[in-house]
Amino acid sequence: MKEEFDRDGNETGRLLISFIVVGYGGKANVIELVAEGSKKEFISSHWEEGDTVIATGKVVSSYKTIVTYEEQGFGDPIKRTKTVGRRELLITGGSPSGASEEFSYNADQIKIALQKRSSDLEEMKERTQNAAKAKAKTAGSFLDF
Repeated sequence: MKEEFDRDGNETGRLLISFIVVGYGGKANVIELVAEGSKKEFISSHWEEGDTVIATGKVVSSYKTIVTYEEQGFGDPIKRTKTVGRRELLITGGSPSGASEEFSYNADQIKIALQKRSSDLEEMKERTQNAAKAKAKTAGSFLDF
């Protein structure tokens, strides 16, 4: 759990929480949820890192159009518009505290699942880089005179 800051380094008053969601075959996925207002206060005082909790929420999608004007040497400025999208998972409710030990995930199993996730991500990154290198080699081979 950590406080959210805007681009200027100011606190937004929201709490960012990284959740580990255990899927099929014990596969770990990490997602980030957002809590604000009274939900933030409750979570900060009742949930602990490593707790197994239930959280409910909603997906919030928002879009903002940013208009800028680029001045020229003379004449009217060039108008540029850019649409910025944002999608986040907002917590709307959840369990009062962490689940009892018999209903919680085993911390050692979670660590193993996270290590497996990390190695899978590294492997995927390496495959992507190798594929890009191979594509660059074949693309350049017919252009060599």
